[in-house]
Amino acid sequence: MVAPNLNSKDYYQILGCSRDADESALKKAYRKLAVKWHPDKNVDSQEATTNFQKVSEAYATLSDPKKRQMYDQYGEEGVKAHEAGADMPGGGMGGFGGFPGGHGGGMGGMSPEEAQQFFAHAFGGGDPFGGCLEWVGWAEEGLEFGLALPWVEEEIHLAVEQYISQSKRYVVELEDSDETLSAKPENLLQHVHVRIHDIQSQPELNGETGTIITWCPDKGRYSIYVASLKKFVSLKPCNVILDSGTVAKVTGVESKPELNGRWGTIKNWTAHQSFAASCSSSRCSSPVHRLLASGSDARTDKSDDDNVGPDILQPFVPALDPKYSVRGPVGEGEFIISRTGPPTAEEMSNEQMLKIVKIECNDLEVNTLVWKCLGYRFNEEEEKWEPTEVFPNWKERFPDPPDFIGMQRVYSREVDQPSLRSNQALVRSIPPGNKQSLKTQLKPIGWKGYNYKELTPNKTRRAQCANWIVFYREELFGYTVEELKERRRLRKEAEAAAEAKMREEGKEVDTWKPPVKEVF
Repeated sequence: MVAPNLNSKDYYQILGCSRDADESALKKAYRKLAVKWHPDKNVDSQEATTNFQKVSEAYATLSDPKKRQMYDQYGEEGVKAHEAGADMPGGGMGGFGGFPGGHGGGMGGMSPEEAQQFFAHAFGGGDPFGGCLEWVGWAEEGLEFGLALPWVEEEIHLAVEQYISQSKRYVVELEDSDETLSAKPENLLQHVHVRIHDIQSQPELNGETGTIITWCPDKGRYSIYVASLKKFVSLKPCNVILDSGTVAKVTGVESKPELNGRWGTIKNWTAHQSFAASCSSSRCSSPVHRLLASGSDARTDKSDDDNVGPDILQPFVPALDPKYSVRGPVGEGEFIISRTGPPTAEEMSNEQMLKIVKIECNDLEVNTLVWKCLGYRFNEEEEKWEPTEVFPNWKERFPDPPDFIGMQRVYSREVDQPSLRSNQALVRSIPPGNKQSLKTQLKPIGWKGYNYKELTPNKTRRAQCANWIVFYREELFGYTVEELKERRRLRKEAEAAAEAKMREEGKEVDTWKPPVKEVF
């Protein structure tokens, strides 16, 4: 591979690839250059924006076999001619690979917005809109989709590591790479997979899988891309079946309007054309959703109007008691944990982490172990938790032990926000090199991760807590705060020396690092 030449007009030279480079080499070259020059990584840099457009346009052409063939034979003019007469997916959608608003081939043809759209789509496999991201919030009318984090079995291409509330950006990590970028919410394209059913006018669509691209509030329909047919369709909500595990927001329920705005997780779709979901609400009689009860397999056989109705995920009542954190059951089962004293090696073992992610212990026991690792100590006489040995930075923000799991299992904003924020703060304290510690530690004993379709807020937060405990065990346990600060100083010196050496050797140095707010 030759060095990229961004001053060239030749697409191969721009990417630094030979003309016989295969798709894998082109993709690797594009990924590296796109991350380097991404506008969100180079704020207010016109040079970066221009270079990002160039590399995106080059890869958009060379990654398409037909366009590449035209480019190899006829150059830019051949691509332009191909674009002008191409039969694009969705009935004439022009531009790069079917992007709306595309301007065809040739340097400078791809706008900054199109370049960022293409970057988001570029790693989506056969379905150009599928599998691009782990889910982030989608503030559209109708359904809104929640956040699923990295502990999943399925292959993904971009992983949202965390959301930085101060900068209002996501930290996104590229697959098979240590490269990360900071992206604005509007730069992340979020989609969800569905199955099409009960269409009378076009029965050939029934049973096909598609990807929701957007919600059209004026039409009350979804715009869905069907990869197998390579076309877009506009469908009503009643003609799509959402994947199990999709986090959705309840809207438009007239019989129980107090449910509107509540969040739930789709469990399955029933023959009664309703969804079974886990939700943080009270019982209702909506004919649209059937919802599972928390902590049990119980369902109601009837709704209030004798139709097949939902059973809502009830709040975990014991956790509503303010004294639950100091009186709730801890250490009564097979999970090794005690409220008293500092954490022990036995309490933090991989076998214990496996019990956490497999939900073989209760939420309070998970919280208790994290509290002990952070330095909270239980005062038996006064029956309360105290920040006796809590790390300074953490203590400043959380003088009292927060609920990292959301033990009440009420995921409305007003109730769950403190748990969500404390969980995010815990995750944010983990350096990039330790983000995947949980998978590394548990894979040898049989845990490969959660199935994406079975993710719930409870599972996600358990995995985050377990991952942090592993990080604490490997990097913080047994050190004083002074020793940790000295280790950090030495580490930064070593990193600076390594970067200086790279500069001396004429190598490029990426100085951007994802933000980490350490507990000490």
